[in-house]
Amino acid sequence: LGAEADAAAFLADNLRELQVSLVFAIGDRAFLAAVREYVSVPVLYTDVSDTSAAAGRGDAIGLSVRVDPLAALTRLQGLLPRMTTLGAIRGLKDPESLWWDKLGEACEALKLKLDVRKVNASADVANASAALLAQCGGLLVQPDSQLWAPSVASRLLYDASLAKIPVIAF
Repeated sequence: LGAEADAAAFLADNLRELQVSLVFAIGDRAFLAAVREYVSVPVLYTDVSDTSAAAGRGDAIGLSVRVDPLAALTRLQGLLPRMTTLGAIRGLKDPESLWWDKLGEACEALKLKLDVRKVNASADVANASAALLAQCGGLLVQPDSQLWAPSVASRLLYDASLAKIPVIAF
């Protein structure tokens, strides 16, 4: 679903009559449409920042879209053996604290310095990425619908290409 607020309602109107046994929703808009329109159908969701719309529903289950940090960084070191510092941008509302803890542990185990910049909104990403691109050998980007508007991601990729710093992304 795009940025149009009516898109979810339009899609739900066209799907309402279908008999489904499970709804898989990716992103905030799809999640809201799913829990609103499919009250008696289990909802599996991912990449959702606010799950309060499903409060009290035992049949709404979230999945992480993130990979095991140690396995990913081990492979990454094979590609970038001279990288000593990994930068990362984290949204303040990112709910996966356990994953971020595991990322820190993985960096420590692999003797990588981890520099995480926390940002509140997509408007803050440019400053955080500029600081990280100036001092890191790679920049890790995790999914966060609150941060990564197309224009923000495009600018980051442009700036990283100028700095010749790889962006490791979802």
